[in-house]
Amino acid sequence: MGLPALSTVLIGIGLLLHGCQSQPDHIALGTLERDSLILSALVSQQIVELPVTEGQKVSQGQLLARFKDDSAQAQLDYAEAQLRLAQATLAELQNGTRPEQIDSAYAAWQGALANDKEALLQLQRTQELYQANAIGRAALDNARTFKDQTRAQAEQLQQGWLELRNGAREEVLQQRQAQVEAAQAQVRIAKESLNQHRITAPSSGLIDLSPWHQGDSVLAGTQVFRLLTDEPPYARVYLPETLRTQLQTGSQVQILIDGVDQPFRGVVRTIRSQPAFTPYFALNENERSRLMYLAKIDVQDAEAIALGTPLEVRLP
Repeated sequence: MGLPALSTVLIGIGLLLHGCQSQPDHIALGTLERDSLILSALVSQQIVELPVTEGQKVSQGQLLARFKDDSAQAQLDYAEAQLRLAQATLAELQNGTRPEQIDSAYAAWQGALANDKEALLQLQRTQELYQANAIGRAALDNARTFKDQTRAQAEQLQQGWLELRNGAREEVLQQRQAQVEAAQAQVRIAKESLNQHRITAPSSGLIDLSPWHQGDSVLAGTQVFRLLTDEPPYARVYLPETLRTQLQTGSQVQILIDGVDQPFRGVVRTIRSQPAFTPYFALNENERSRLMYLAKIDVQDAEAIALGTPLEVRLP
């Protein structure tokens, strides 16, 4: 082998060995990520409205999807009608009877009293005739029966007038109030059922995944959207065991991203207490030095950087 060829081989071996070297101990590798929310269907129904698409920015509370809700809407309409009926019944008892109804009941009672007085006079005349042997026993019994009937009718009409004048009893009012509260609960249940036929954005962000189309039928629990929140992005990195104890929540680091000259400022958000792979207690001291711990580091001013971009974290 000639000298030039030998030199080429040696250079290649040197580059290979350099490439096989591990990363420096003060560097951790990772990717740029963002918090995401999985939005799933709460009912098994057909999608009838899908006003958003992948890549679209949405605001908190914005409608993302609506499922067929005819039955749920009908249940809400019925519950609201029952509530109005219960409220009207309670209001009628609370407000009392109209004056003309009370006057009519009073007049009926007075008429019954007049009939009772007339029946009493008729009974007295019948008794006098019976004592004079002018009439038989049957006529006297009929007069007494008629008197008892007029007295009972007068007492019944008086009781009706008093109830109208004094209003409903407290027990009846409590029953009607309980019916109103029960109807209100049914309305709340119906509204919650109707709301489950809609998916709204729990926070502002970006629709990252939307695999379904209008007209598709989905089952309850099926993922319909993945929403990337507007929270600042973070670096998802694995820290070696030797450096985990040197960092804590709030520690500041530098983050390097390819294509960007200036480093970004990072603040440690969380560090997992358990290693990502082999259990800590199953390794010796040398093996434990190779353990990796997942960490999330908030990256400032990196909103314009694409998610998933590889990065390096310079550790203290």
